[in-house]
Amino acid sequence: NRNTKETGFDFPLSWFFFYEIGGIMAAELKAGDKAYFLESNRTVKPCQVVRPEGNLVLIRFNTGGGMRIHRNRLYASEEEAAQQIRPVPTDKPTEQKRRGYRSLYDYYWH
Repeated sequence: NRNTKETGFDFPLSWFFFYEIGGIMAAELKAGDKAYFLESNRTVKPCQVVRPEGNLVLIRFNTGGGMRIHRNRLYASEEEAAQQIRPVPTDKPTEQKRRGYRSLYDYYWH
């Protein structure tokens, strides 16, 4: 049985409670833990877990703010979060054609 072999438990969906989400084991996330998340997919921000509730986690920033985010957006270390930053694509054309409404001032008047 897959459940017995991997987790040692013999009940349906036992793997669900012990799989790794975003670098932090779902069973290990507790209030007071330090974690990291990506802000706008470009900077790593440290935070502290205030209250985990199911798949959502209430976190508090070092600056005093806070928010609820999904568990898979939290990482155990700063390095692990930095590895998830996607690079900016550089193969886009530099000149883009203007779309949409054009003002009368965009045209040359004689």
